[in-house]
This record gives sequence, structure tokens and C-alpha cells, in this order.
Amino acid sequence: RLSHLDEGVPDLNTENVDLYEIAQQTAQELSAETDAAGVSLRVEGETAKVCGYPSLLHEIVRNLAENAIKYNHENGDVLVTVKPKDSRCILTVADHGIGISHEDLNRIFERFCVGK
Repeated sequence: RLSHLDEGVPDLNTENVDLYEIAQQTAQELSAETDAAGVSLRVEGETAKVCGYPSLLHEIVRNLAENAIKYNHENGDVLVTVKPKDSRCILTVADHGIGISHEDLNRIFERFCVGK
């Protein structure tokens, strides 16, 4: 699916979607994984409308949350926060796991950036 982004995603349509709603839905979908890992997953924030590809936005949130669960510790927690800010949206996935190396932080979203 990432290769579609590299090619300009000609077969997908952008829509106005609520990223907060996507995050809530993703948390519900991951309840079995959080139970199995002994990790709690919470979503906080508020409605945050963005124009994008709903299925890809869902995959982004799911991938980040799954990694936060997978690389956490038992009885750990994951907090997904979604907030609008000016004409943008801030999505934060925080946990107390092993983290992402400093060198890789800037590369996390590079394939999803508009105007690449």
C-alpha cells in the first residue's frame, strides 16, 4: 500500500474524516491485542477533521498503536491523543516501551507527507 503513495494514489479518493473517530475505532479493534499483551490503550482528545485517504489514515493509526502495544511492557499503557490545531491535526501515540531511535524519528511519516 505504501507503494501507492509513491505512485500518487490514483485509485483512492480523499474524504473529510474525523481522525479522532478513526483512533477510537482502532482502539476498539485492538482490544484483543491489548488484553493478550496486558497493556491498556486509551484514546483522548476531540473531533479533528482532516482531508485524506480513510483507509490509509486507519492503517497509520493502527500501525502506530500496534507497535506501541508490541514494544511495551506488561501492565504498560498506550495513550493515543488527537487534537485539532489551526488548520492541522495533531496525532500522538505515547507509551513507555523501548521507543524509536532518535535517528529514525524524522522518517516515521515521510512516506505520508503531502507534496513529496
